[in-house]
Amino acid sequence: MKRRNGLPGLSYAMTPFAMTLCAMTLCACAAPDYQPAPSAALAQVRFVNLGRPHICVSGTSFALHPDARGYASVPAGRMVHLTAEFKQGAGHCSPALRFMPQAGQTYDLAVEARAEQCFVTVMRHDPSAQYGLRLVTDAAPAPGICR
Repeated sequence: MKRRNGLPGLSYAMTPFAMTLCAMTLCACAAPDYQPAPSAALAQVRFVNLGRPHICVSGTSFALHPDARGYASVPAGRMVHLTAEFKQGAGHCSPALRFMPQAGQTYDLAVEARAEQCFVTVMRHDPSAQYGLRLVTDAAPAPGICR
């Protein structure tokens, strides 16, 4: 696990190949929309500085559609697999990660690029934390999980 601004984060390489691979595998026009079950326990995830968020369910990629504030509903109480694309200048990466959101909680998923690598951080909103956010420590890379 790499460190970002003093916090652990997940690292991904930024390459032109990654952009081509993303275009072939995660095109938003090809992925069906994710619809949570009406009675499902949910959490909210905000994709900070990211575009085209997707969730992987049973090996299939579904498009997430964040609301006007940037939040998308995801299942809670079980491991979720998320991906989104990040572009900065000519660089591009599509980090895929997994973590277990808790029902009724709100999370921020952010990416920062440095030295041709992407650093991903997942933070849970927590009013009792010094800055209102707490690092999610069970987030881990999850490449190659969707088709």
